[in-house]
Amino acid sequence: MSMFETKRQEVLRLKDNKQFEESIKVCDMVLTMIQRNNINSNTDKWFFTLRKGMNYRKLGQCRKALACVKESIHYCSTQDEYIESINMMGNCNDMLGNKKRAVKFYNKCLDYYRKNNMHNEECYILFNINRL
Repeated sequence: MSMFETKRQEVLRLKDNKQFEESIKVCDMVLTMIQRNNINSNTDKWFFTLRKGMNYRKLGQCRKALACVKESIHYCSTQDEYIESINMMGNCNDMLGNKKRAVKFYNKCLDYYRKNNMHNEECYILFNINRL
């Protein structure tokens, strides 16, 4: 369990309540705390950086979202974290109209979902690819 579990839950609750700016502020606060205290927790860096990007995407600020999502990839500790970031890369590129790049990222996710028998996720990605 993360030492920032309560902050993780707060970020998710704020996002669910469509309080995207507040969620970004909490992410920034935690990321600053991690940096200032030299805390070595890539999973937390990944979580809060990716969630910050997700909130920017919800605000329609896709370029900021893409920058955060790109940064989050550097902190991935597991294949699942990597795929979640790659999926968001596809989503952000899709929203920015970069259809070829979006499909490239979606295809990486599709391969992973197929290998791991994740049928719901596979259908979601196929839907996104087919509408492009």
